[in-house]
This record gives sequence, C-alpha cells and structure tokens, in this order.
Amino acid sequence: MAIELQSTLIHLGKAGGGTVLDRTEKLGYTFGGGSSNSKRQPKQYHGSPPPNHISKYKRLQNLILTLRDPIDRYKSNYYWIQQLTCRNNDDVEYNDTRDPNCKYGMYGRPFECCKVNTALTTKFWNRYNNSASILAESFCSSSSSATTDSDINIQIQMQKQKQARIDLQKLKHIKFSIHNWLFEFDRKKLVSNNNINNNINNTDWMDEKLFGVVVEKGYDFIEQIDGAIEWILSKTKYKKYTSSSTTSINNTNNSTGTINIMAEEMAYHDIVNAKKRLEQQPQPQPQQHSLQHSSIISNSTLLLFPWLSRSDEPITVLGTCCLMKYYYYEDYKLLTDPIFINKVCKGRTKELCRHSIQSINHRRKQILQHITNGGLCIDYYHKNSEIENSEIEIDASTDTNTNTNTLSNNNNNNGTMKLLLSSKTVMTTVPLPSLFLSSILFGLFLILVIIGRKKIFKCYIIHDTRSYFT
Repeated sequence: MAIELQSTLIHLGKAGGGTVLDRTEKLGYTFGGGSSNSKRQPKQYHGSPPPNHISKYKRLQNLILTLRDPIDRYKSNYYWIQQLTCRNNDDVEYNDTRDPNCKYGMYGRPFECCKVNTALTTKFWNRYNNSASILAESFCSSSSSATTDSDINIQIQMQKQKQARIDLQKLKHIKFSIHNWLFEFDRKKLVSNNNINNNINNTDWMDEKLFGVVVEKGYDFIEQIDGAIEWILSKTKYKKYTSSSTTSINNTNNSTGTINIMAEEMAYHDIVNAKKRLEQQPQPQPQQHSLQHSSIISNSTLLLFPWLSRSDEPITVLGTCCLMKYYYYEDYKLLTDPIFINKVCKGRTKELCRHSIQSINHRRKQILQHITNGGLCIDYYHKNSEIENSEIEIDASTDTNTNTNTLSNNNNNNGTMKLLLSSKTVMTTVPLPSLFLSSILFGLFLILVIIGRKKIFKCYIIHDTRSYFT
C-alpha cells in the first residue's frame, strides 16, 4: 500500500508532472492519498489553476511545483496534441481513419485511436500549416510584419496577433503560464497581454511550503523528484527529529558515543531503501505501439501521419522571440529572479534545481536581453538568421553574413579555404600562402625521415655483418 505524502502537486502541463506521479508511485508513495490507478486520484492541481488558487496554496501544508522552459512546454504540447487529435471530422484531405471511440484509447493504440477536439478544427491547423513555429511567429504580427502605416494594415496585423493568442489558449496544457499558476490574475482578461501582477514580495507563502523540480536537458530530473519526497518526509514523518536527537552506541573501546540524527538524514535513508526495493522488482516491459504521456521520456512510437510535423523540429528564432515577448515574458523574468530561485530550490537537491534554472536562463539570455531593451523580434531574427536552432548559440570569430545560412569571410582578396560543418555552417579559414608553405615544410620533413631511415638501415647491416664474422 502506498504511503500518503502530506503534499499537493502543482502539475503544470508538459513540465514533467506525469513523471513525478510515476516516480512517486514506484517508490511507494502518493500525493494526498490513493494511487494513480485507483478511483481516488493523487492530490494535484492540473490543467488550470483552481479558483482562488493562492488562497488554497496558503492553506496547504506542502506543494511540489513542476517547472520547465516555457518555450519547451509550448513545443511539447503542440506536437503532442497534434498526434492525438482526430482529423476525420471535417478534414477529407488527410483521410484520418482512426476511431475516436476506440476501446484501447489514444495512448494505448495511437495508430488506431484518436481524440475528438472540437476546438482544434482543420481551420486551426491549416491557419498555421501544422507548424508550431508559424503559430509562435504570429504573435509578432502587430509589430514586426507591418509594412505600411495604414490603419487597415495595422488592424489586420493586430487581429492576427489576437487570433494567435486565442488559438494558443486552445492548447490547454500550456494555456496558463508559470506566472498564472503562482500569482493572482484576471481570468476574464487572459487573452490580454496586460494582465500581470508579479510582485515577488507577495510570495512569502512559498518559503516553507513550495518545492520546485525542473525539467531541463542534461540535469537529473528523477533525482530532483527523489529530493522532493525526502523534503516532504523530513517536514512530516520526521518532523519531531528536526532538532537533533541523541542516540547512544558502544564503540570499540566500550565507551559511549553520540550520534546526531537529523530529519533530512532519516528521510534520505527512506528514499535509499525505496530505491533498493524498486531495483529488486521486475521491470514491466513497455507496450508496443503505445505513447507515454511524459515530458521527459522519449516515445518509442513514431507516428507518421501526413499532417504531422516532426516533433524534434526546433521553434524558429523568430517564433521563440515572439512567444517570449508577447506571452511568456513574465515567466522568463521570474526564472531569472534570484529571490524566486531561492524560494523554490530547497533541500538536498537545491543546487541541482538552481543549475537547471540557470541552464534555461543561459539558453534564453540573449533574446530576453534584446526584448528587455525594447528590441523588436524581427530585428533579432535578421541579426541571427544563420542560427536555425534557438537552443544552440554559435560564437563565430569571423565576420558573418546573417541573412544567409552560408558564412563568408569579408576579406576574400587573399583567397581562403572554407570548411562547412553541417547546416549551421561554421567556417574555418586557412590563408593559401600559409597552406603552401606548410606543404613545403612537410615535404622536407618526409625527405629527412626517409634519408635518416636509410642511414640507420645501412649502419645496422654493417654492424650485423661484423658481428657475424667475429
């Protein structure tokens, strides 16, 4: 029987909440009572913040918060729902023959089953050509795409941006931002961008009850989950040991020694033992042709429907900038706030949590700085158009032409050799005169080596012959 944790999970969509529930259950625990397979579901807030959510948070004992780069959440949700949504309602072009009433469910048999979503019609997908990047870029319509100052053009561009905001909010897992989950906001004005109340001084309730776990590539998310469970146990099960207790033991000299046992240490040993039990259990084989509803576990099944875009395609630089500026700006400002980081990163894994958030900030630093300084996304895009993947920054020491994917040296009079590496087009320049001189020196070196080897061989023959006759 699972041990009930006196805690509630704030399960932000596509931020690893499913993995948190799965890991917690495997270690023999559950949030608030009941296992994920029983009628009594784990205690969590998922989908949308509950009404009067801040007041509810303050009344709860402990809260586990899942965090992830907002752009990564957006991309994950877009392509996830694109796989599962039926296209046989009003879309005859693709001829989706999957059954929305399939008994196996869309996760169990994604090739045969799908889910009807009346909000995501063919008009929605066609408006953005089935591309998450095009939807993201549409947020810049009112400022970056205008070519004239006419009132009609401005109204058209503003309407495109408003439509993009409405359409993004049809993707329910990422409709609400980190900021929406942690601060008061007006739900009736969610479509508006001027709906923020980010006062870090109003977050005192986070100090003793909010524990963050962060999904970020290269950082151990499972270890953070284990650390979260330890933190809950140290505050609840072992609360009476928060101050050190004394235990007497006999050492080798038969004298009495003293051990200070802290609540954190006892909780840590509980998790170590739970891990050992888990390792001894037979691991179930993953089902074929199934999808895992997880943000950090790669799906073994690759759906190849004609309307699907590749889920590994990065959001374009322009799309990333537009979303950061017009939808997730407050989230990124929050993630860079040291006060907030110190509030959510706690316990044994606090440094792992901090480094994960710092990694997110590092990847988005240049765009965030550009936006904060009042820059337009279209300007940033033109300056960085050779960077196709917004998660990779290339520092080139040579002059670059940012309007193409081919880097060229401005000084072409002396002649250069260009080494083009992959689609990112990194150039190494080698002056031709230097290359010619190097070739001559290398040839002389080879000649000297050959002459030297002949002399050594001749000496060896003479020496060997003399040895034979003596």
